[in-house]
Amino acid sequence: MVAYYLCAYEKGKREKNEDSLAIHKIHTKAGEAVLALICDGCGGHHEGENASGYAVERLSAWFYDVLPGLMKGRKRRVLQASIQNMLFRIHKRLKEYGEEKQIKLGTTVSGVLILDRTYVVFWLGDTRVYRTGRKLKQLTRPHISGKGISRCLGMGSFKKADVLCGRAANGGFFICSDGLTGTVSESDIHGVTAKGAGEDRESIRKGLDTLVKTALGRGEGDNISALYLKLVR
Repeated sequence: MVAYYLCAYEKGKREKNEDSLAIHKIHTKAGEAVLALICDGCGGHHEGENASGYAVERLSAWFYDVLPGLMKGRKRRVLQASIQNMLFRIHKRLKEYGEEKQIKLGTTVSGVLILDRTYVVFWLGDTRVYRTGRKLKQLTRPHISGKGISRCLGMGSFKKADVLCGRAANGGFFICSDGLTGTVSESDIHGVTAKGAGEDRESIRKGLDTLVKTALGRGEGDNISALYLKLVR
């Protein structure tokens, strides 16, 4: 299961950090479950930190209140429908809040849900999720059009999240906002998370610090958030 996790959370040159992240772990009769999240408030709009924070808060509550009951049946279709329903409710409430205050606000969301030996990745926007190990594999495809983010929570019409399922084996997951991937290459990330480089907690911690410093040194001005989950079977 998840042996350990580490995170990076850097405001960068922004006045405030509009990213929000969380990681949760529970033990149930049906097995262990872990949820890792990064939400990035949409830049150029209002209250990005409130949008991302609300999304993380509601998804965290879903993890504790709803997921344990879903784990008993182990039906993937029911689980995915529940995730989409929660995302829709978040989207609807953010839109209502924006209309009440006469502002526009939104957030991306990328989550990794690990249920014993399987994983479910879901995302809206451009916050990336990678599978780590001997090779680095990007699992998410950013929702970006010529006008910017094409799918998010809180703005426009609701579009379902993309969902990807698979087997959770040795290796890990790396989730990061575009504040990191805007200036740091996949080769840089792989150097930190590759098998051998990522076998111990301290090497990953130092590696994450190096990735953040590299991004800042290359002129990145956006908020930077990253989560690394190490899996062991």
